[in-house]
Amino acid sequence: MRDFEEPAGVWLTPGPVRTRIQPLLLEMLKPRLPDAVLQESVVEELGRAVKRADVVLDYLGLRMIGLDSEGRVPLLLVRPQPGKDPWREALLVPGGECPIGVVVSTWDRGSVALIHEVFAHFSPRQQNLVRRYVALATEGRRHERIIQDLSEGPGGPRELEELMTGARRVIQLVDPSVLVSADGHVRVQLGSLSDTTRTLLREGIEGEQLFILPSALFEGRTNYSDVEFLVYLNFFVRGRRRTRIVGTAAQRQVLTRLLTLTVFGLFDPGAAPPTFERLHKAYGVPDRETYRLLRAAHELYSVRQGPDAGSPILPIDGYVDFVVLEGEETVVPIASGGREGSPGWGEVRVRPHRRGGVDVHIVQQDEQSTAKRLELAGRHRKTVDIPADSRRAIQFATDRPQFGVTVLGTSHGFDPTGDVTSLVVWLNGQGILVDPSPESRSGLRQRISPTCCSHISTPTTTAASSRSC
Repeated sequence: MRDFEEPAGVWLTPGPVRTRIQPLLLEMLKPRLPDAVLQESVVEELGRAVKRADVVLDYLGLRMIGLDSEGRVPLLLVRPQPGKDPWREALLVPGGECPIGVVVSTWDRGSVALIHEVFAHFSPRQQNLVRRYVALATEGRRHERIIQDLSEGPGGPRELEELMTGARRVIQLVDPSVLVSADGHVRVQLGSLSDTTRTLLREGIEGEQLFILPSALFEGRTNYSDVEFLVYLNFFVRGRRRTRIVGTAAQRQVLTRLLTLTVFGLFDPGAAPPTFERLHKAYGVPDRETYRLLRAAHELYSVRQGPDAGSPILPIDGYVDFVVLEGEETVVPIASGGREGSPGWGEVRVRPHRRGGVDVHIVQQDEQSTAKRLELAGRHRKTVDIPADSRRAIQFATDRPQFGVTVLGTSHGFDPTGDVTSLVVWLNGQGILVDPSPESRSGLRQRISPTCCSHISTPTTTAASSRSC
């Protein structure tokens, strides 16, 4: 082991790392060192053995809670102090590079790794992966070379990717809105944002998920009941699994109505078909020809309860399993195979708290249990890196085109890494933001201008365009 020129990040991603650890360290130093020059000086010293380990922890707002000495390099397990936590935000960035730790050089302990406390929840193999990564980092190797070396084991790159994916799934424990069972089979989340589906795709969609609706479904501009794509994911991708949702009776009524419109359009399979006159008045269906077309599409493309073409259409209860909150505590049974009739795995106990949030207790049949007070978490926005040359022409009003298009995203709601489709149409130097997404709004705020768009256009033909920004 040797001293190195700068602190090295410990990243849980098998791909290339485009982020440096220094910006995170500077954010962690801000509360105690407001001066930017002093911040940079301390970060520089973390690569040289000039400060004691306890002083380093104090500067970074960390508290040591354990020591792992099983590898070649000691791992100091640390917990961030209460308050604003930039490390947690970095760990939870959608599709981020997951900095589980940082290797620094200290005067009294030599080279050590400061590892986030969530490491204690990793499996033995995942913990050993972190130890091996740290040992290679202290030799001065870069992330790409470390990944190459770690991929040379018996399982090759595939095993490495599986280990990192599993560890990233465990890291969701630092999210205040998420609780995972001791064996990782059940994941409970308070609220659902528009990017929850892609988060699950990144983590892996194994096991059971339970979503609890908060008492207030909207907070500011954020929708915490965005479950539409979760329903599609579970039903169409996971083999007709029903999405399990917990909420009040009133929330069930509202959500059932909205999801019925989303899944089936204007025709509710659980009710008599509405007349043309009714749909013309309520939804503006223009003529009987259009009415017949919509009715035919409903009959042709709706999922049936049985294999026969004449079988009844599957109602919304076939897509969603809604559990109504009752009394002080609601118990939700969990089957081992995720299917009704399967042997029991355990249960989830849900108790709304008077001061907000929900107390959740996951109990397995083998008596293992986990508990946590879940609280709503804001959107974990990733930093959008738009090259200076690409944004210069539209950053200032004098250079914006008379007519043009700026593409902010070209992907879809089931892509775990891409940004969903959104764009700006420029007319006479004014921007029209078309189908805004959380990523596009974030990009405008961070790199261009939050006021560059004077109008917003959203498709009105599908509820899929209703996103929380």
